[in-house]
Amino acid sequence: MNFLEGKTFEEMKSNVMCYHAVVHNIMIIGEAANLLTKDFREQHPDVPWRDIIDMMLSTIIEKSGFTSESTFFRTFKSVTGQSPREWLTQDNA
Repeated sequence: MNFLEGKTFEEMKSNVMCYHAVVHNIMIIGEAANLLTKDFREQHPDVPWRDIIDMMLSTIIEKSGFTSESTFFRTFKSVTGQSPREWLTQDNA
């Protein structure tokens, strides 16, 4: 990502366009990783799939305005009837 080259974390975070670009990319990468088949992920155990998907979930929690992960999980379950992880592991397209 050339737009981050030479920037510190604090510089990136204080630049609204850079920050939102990074968040957007995290969301895309996390969603793409989640859509891969279990078989494919198992064929590539060197990739930290769970961490990638969890990072996407953490980003969603933060961008949704929740300050507590447990509050987000409770709210999500009350709306969908499932935990976020249960929802992510099934086909919800």
